[in-house]
Amino acid sequence: MESVAVKVNSGILTVLDSEKNVVNFDLEGRPMFATLDSKTYRRGFNNRLIQMSWNGEERIVSTPGNEEADSIIARIMAYLGNLGTSGTESGEISLAKLSGRDVKWLKEDASRISSLYRIYPILPPDASHSVYFEGSYGAKWNLSTVTSSHLSREFQFKTQEELEKHADDLKQNLGEGIRSRKGIFLGDANIMNMDQKLLLWLLDLLKSSFSLPVMASFDMYTTPKKKNMIHFRDMKDHGLDRVTVFIESGSYKVLRLFNEHTNATETLNLVNNLKDSGLNVTIVAMIGTGGKEYSKDHEEGTSNVISQMPLESQDRIYLSPMVEEADPWYVQMESSRKITRMTYAEKLEQMASLSLKIKESFRGINGTAFPGTLANYDLREAIY
Repeated sequence: MESVAVKVNSGILTVLDSEKNVVNFDLEGRPMFATLDSKTYRRGFNNRLIQMSWNGEERIVSTPGNEEADSIIARIMAYLGNLGTSGTESGEISLAKLSGRDVKWLKEDASRISSLYRIYPILPPDASHSVYFEGSYGAKWNLSTVTSSHLSREFQFKTQEELEKHADDLKQNLGEGIRSRKGIFLGDANIMNMDQKLLLWLLDLLKSSFSLPVMASFDMYTTPKKKNMIHFRDMKDHGLDRVTVFIESGSYKVLRLFNEHTNATETLNLVNNLKDSGLNVTIVAMIGTGGKEYSKDHEEGTSNVISQMPLESQDRIYLSPMVEEADPWYVQMESSRKITRMTYAEKLEQMASLSLKIKESFRGINGTAFPGTLANYDLREAIY
């Protein structure tokens, strides 16, 4: 391999060759992103590799086969092998140390990190570059209906001793790689229902252990019954920075497909409480919910609910297509209620339409343009 240019910035090692191929590593030598031969890849801690490309205006997320993925990762790690003789050094890290990292080390490291979790996570869009801290288990992010809250699950919160050990294990195993991370995502989906005293203690632990912003989410079915604005303000005071809110739909007709007790107004009230508590909010709205039959209801109801939220410049809205086959319950519901699934192209059309309706409705209600981030996303990219 030819000589390479090396740069370290914000905890990320960037290696660039003469062919304009670029690979980003954390400071332990784990690949994060790579652009090779004009193809873009992302690697998760568990050694999963995804490819991201564009077909005109359509963003395509795909997973290389095992042999292809192994070949790509071997090529990526070869960049580290070249560092020790590159003649380049960095004041932040030992490039000679990283040059000893290879595919075997990477696989062993992936196994170590995977062993720290009961259920390997999928993170929300703006938390995908965070450290996932498993404070509870029994639910996980779902690419279709997000938390699959309609399914009966036995939730279990970790004890204080387990939480302390998990923090120590993450620090030890991630090492200098923590410096590349933008925050801590506290999971899983029902974590905010934890006993308030223990949760505040945990937030203090995370702040002292990692010195990173802390994000979390809530279980829409139980959190409103257990936590109120006073609780949220205490969470804010102890270091919670942002809460992710998943919206399956703002339409009552569509929501009744999932759970007849779900109430869009309850979601709106809870977001109002979060904002009144000083917390930043990320809204993730699903595209394709309810299929073709409920497309109009889904768009109008969702745009109406979101536009009534007191969102500010720090807040974010992401629109993401559903991946129905990721949730067997949803597939069964489609069949029993004779719902026609939207094609990916139709979902992209709905995404554009919903984005426009949110902007128009927000301006109509608030008299100003939405001040935060409104972006399209594919949750399949949110690997950890």
